[in-house]
Amino acid sequence: MELNATEQALVEQFEANQTALAGNAEVSARRKALMEQIKANGLPTRRVEHWHYTDLRTQLKNVDGAATSGSTAGEAKTIKPLMADSAIIAVLNGESGKSSVDIDGVSIVYGKDALKAGTWQDSLDVTGDDDAIGHINGALVTDGNKITVAANANIETPIEIQNIIRGGSAHHRNRVIVESGASITSVERIVCTDTAFGSLVNHLELGDGAKVEWILLRENGDQSDHLGQMNVSLGEGSDLSLMVLNAGGHLTRQEVIVDVANEGANLDIRGINLLGDKTHTDVTTVLYHNVENTTSQQTFRNIAMKSGKGVFQGKIRVDPVAQKTDARMACNTLLLSDDADFSAKPELEIFADDVQCAHGATVTDLEQDHLFYLMARGIDEKNARMLLVKAFAAELIEELDNDVL
Repeated sequence: MELNATEQALVEQFEANQTALAGNAEVSARRKALMEQIKANGLPTRRVEHWHYTDLRTQLKNVDGAATSGSTAGEAKTIKPLMADSAIIAVLNGESGKSSVDIDGVSIVYGKDALKAGTWQDSLDVTGDDDAIGHINGALVTDGNKITVAANANIETPIEIQNIIRGGSAHHRNRVIVESGASITSVERIVCTDTAFGSLVNHLELGDGAKVEWILLRENGDQSDHLGQMNVSLGEGSDLSLMVLNAGGHLTRQEVIVDVANEGANLDIRGINLLGDKTHTDVTTVLYHNVENTTSQQTFRNIAMKSGKGVFQGKIRVDPVAQKTDARMACNTLLLSDDADFSAKPELEIFADDVQCAHGATVTDLEQDHLFYLMARGIDEKNARMLLVKAFAAELIEELDNDVL
């Protein structure tokens, strides 16, 4: 097919940097195969169901600039963490750099070293032909972090991954393995300056009885584009609390793909999307309940202002053998402007008969009665509206174990 300017820029980045990208012969072959698929099929359009509300081929713009090739790794600097006393892993333009993680029970291997050694080839696997994020990131990824938390280790020090993108194109991957009985809290921040393009793919594996709290915070410049994907595997009796916070950016897409494949596993996903002027934010989740006696909850709150546009696609699939599944999903949106737009597409595919599953979506403006109540007590309209918006989002944050905002 004939490539457009964005697709051609991706191909040119790969061809200009492929000899410098980390990996042995097998990794290099996988990278090339991923880029060949992009060349053959192009980026997905609205005709691809998975991308119906986000036409990546026309909306992705800021891909100019060469992918990083190692020159910035030593320059990574840390910023103030969200949680006090956090251990920090600094990432600059896709390159892992400075780290203050020196914790018993936690080991870290740089993704670049694992790719060179040929021990991380499977991290370049994609979820399917329409996995544009996996294809782009797998072909262009420069570095990552392979983090392992030892069995039964209770890590009380939060770990914050600070992923800073200062311009150009930057692509990073993390693989986090939390072994049986271990627990950890992690904050992952993506900070993109204007005109930057970045992608981030995470693989998070929880062993039996493991407990993880993971907070993903994206702070993007008005002209930046960022694509993210989190792939999760839950062990027996494991518990994952995932908070997704998106603010700013020209184009943002975050995918969460979860395999609930062991009994007793529990998943709690919460998200807040702040949609400002001329932004497009897409959160797409896919949950597979494949065994009996598992639970999941998804709650997203969206605040759309000016001409902000947003998307929530949430799919829950319950396998025929997955009896006693309890899966619930809710998407609530505040539209604060006539020009704002939000599309919600919740889906349930239930093939078992002894389950409790539900989904719901609401779209509304601020309640006039609530505004009147506050203004009648001496609060001006601007502050009254601000208080109501804050209360709308605060419910999800207040229930976190750690006060990070």
